[in-house]
Amino acid sequence: MRRAEKEIVERREINNIFQKGRLAFLALADGGAPYVVPVCYGYDGQALYIHSAPEGKKLAMLSSNAQVCLSIVPSWSVQPADEACAWGLTYESVIVEGRASFLVDREAKRAGLDTIMKQYDPERDYSFPDCALDRTLVLRINPAHITGKRS
Repeated sequence: MRRAEKEIVERREINNIFQKGRLAFLALADGGAPYVVPVCYGYDGQALYIHSAPEGKKLAMLSSNAQVCLSIVPSWSVQPADEACAWGLTYESVIVEGRASFLVDREAKRAGLDTIMKQYDPERDYSFPDCALDRTLVLRINPAHITGKRS
């Protein structure tokens, strides 16, 4: 990281950013053309989970290239100044590089969806009927590299 003083290295702080986050931006590439899509996610301390319809551009791209990058920025604010070049941004973020895999087993999908729901409402328990699991795609993203930054 170019600005080492902004890097977050404590795993506890990085996990806190994951917990506070509500939206991730998933970056994909296929044939040199980048594609970024906002997604809901869940993080269980080891992997991230996202859900999707079983078809579409995102899935077509993942089928040919499972390498992904996610950006999560749970809080930010603009710091205005009198001069244009003096403006700033206060934020904390996590960037995850990894590989996505498709979960096919119903129980694995159920656990992934439960992780996503716990991200948004950790107090409730949800059920996922088999018919919903059959029409929902669940992806597990195994991080190869995680970077945290605060400014």
